Amino acid sequence: MRKQSKQLFAGKYILRSLAVFAGLTIDRRYKELPDEVHPLAAFGNLMNFTEKKIYRTTKTSGLLYLSAGVAASLTLSSGMKKIFFLTKTSSEKKGVSPQDFVLLALGVYFATGGAMLWSIAETTAGFLKNGDLHSARKELSKLVGRDTAGLDVVGVTRAVIESVAENTVDAVIAPIFYAFSGGIAPVLVHRAVNTMDAMVGYKNDAYSEFGFFSAKCDDVLNYLPARLAALAVMGIFPGKTGAVYLAIKNQAGAHPSPNGGVIETAFAEALGIQLGGVNVYDSIPESRPVLGSGRPPKAEDIDKAIALSKKVTFRLAVLSFVFAVFIDFVMSSLLKQRVEK
Repeated sequence: MRKQSKQLFAGKYILRSLAVFAGLTIDRRYKELPDEVHPLAAFGNLMNFTEKKIYRTTKTSGLLYLSAGVAASLTLSSGMKKIFFLTKTSSEKKGVSPQDFVLLALGVYFATGGAMLWSIAETTAGFLKNGDLHSARKELSKLVGRDTAGLDVVGVTRAVIESVAENTVDAVIAPIFYAFSGGIAPVLVHRAVNTMDAMVGYKNDAYSEFGFFSAKCDDVLNYLPARLAALAVMGIFPGKTGAVYLAIKNQAGAHPSPNGGVIETAFAEALGIQLGGVNVYDSIPESRPVLGSGRPPKAEDIDKAIALSKKVTFRLAVLSFVFAVFIDFVMSSLLKQRVEK
């Protein structure tokens, strides 16, 4: 039994970190699958159907909705594991295997959206540089839930950068974090919760009660990834570490999102720009705190934000591998000592 335990554990975290790189590479190469075959689109359709069946303006019905979504993601995870388990040899079933790698890499690919995020942001920036504000507003609507029709150039630019910052956490760093720390199940659960928050996590008459638990659960799951991403920003701009830290400390708390405020402030201060202001949702204006101490953003700053998002992603992916080597080496050594005893 001791030899089996050693084999089961050795290399587990290295495999997870390599699967992260593989999933991110697939995302960069092929971007997202068409909605007709994308598991996330199917999940969204399922939750739309669920909402129609159980919707009430109560937190209880919202909790039922959240539970149904989490259960669906766990069922998918379990089903994928069983399919891949059947392809394993008897020796592979005792430890990590190529099937485990492929399974998690696919999970990371399904859960991440970095390539699509960066592509839409780049396209929007291109329209702005060419003076095509109408097309920029239309492209921006693929990224944000706010009303885009009345935005000026600064408003569109600000919205893109804020979306790049927040989605760097939601759609890239969080999947990396959960793939490394827990494997396929946490990755899919996080993506399910984040999707449900995007669908019902609004503070309006229709969803303030029903979407309460989805929004709070999303806040909890993104708490650590948001702060890891902010630390990565500080590492990329070592000369601004103190300024970024103080900006987060003094400004981020005023943002309605405990995680969005942290990463948006980090991006703003690091890039030397100012984010925040008035956003309009369904014709209703909502004020956001001023984040950062720089100038108003320009279209060229979108390119800088995209580059920063990519650097944050790469550095945390590399860090996960370094950490994986350390963990697997230490645990393998400890298990070896136990076996020898």
